[in-house]
Amino acid sequence: MAVRVAQMVGAEIFATVGLNTKEDFLINEFGIPAENIFYSRDTTFARGIMRVTKGYGVDVILNSLVGDSLRASWECMAPFGRFIEIGKTDVVENTRLLMARFERNLSFHAVDLYHIWVSAPGLRAKRFQEAMRFLFDGIISYPQPLNCYPAAEIEQAFRHL
Repeated sequence: MAVRVAQMVGAEIFATVGLNTKEDFLINEFGIPAENIFYSRDTTFARGIMRVTKGYGVDVILNSLVGDSLRASWECMAPFGRFIEIGKTDVVENTRLLMARFERNLSFHAVDLYHIWVSAPGLRAKRFQEAMRFLFDGIISYPQPLNCYPAAEIEQAFRHL
């Protein structure tokens, strides 16, 4: 869904994947050029992104990578960039982030949907209604392919995700 929203606003998309099947999916389903897709299982993606952007970096990062990979993503930020952390591991474990990058007027946002759900019902409702309007008006489409799993296979469903 994040890719669809980014495409909706005309963003050039860079992505990291851990499997070739996911790379093929991004190329075939979303039209992301292969040179904008990088391997996420080590930190070499950061050099690739900086090479492709000619050292500029990226304006927005939606991140769920952890540890050294989170820090490598942070190093890919363009001036005035926005880093949106949707993972919880590094937040919960209180890991370190190099502060010098903030000299480039970067912002770091940790987004915890559960926290929004329990503490900001107005925001939750507004964002849900907006997402549904985008979907029903055909501005974005639901994530495809849609994979359904019975409750007994929840572990497999999360692994697929």
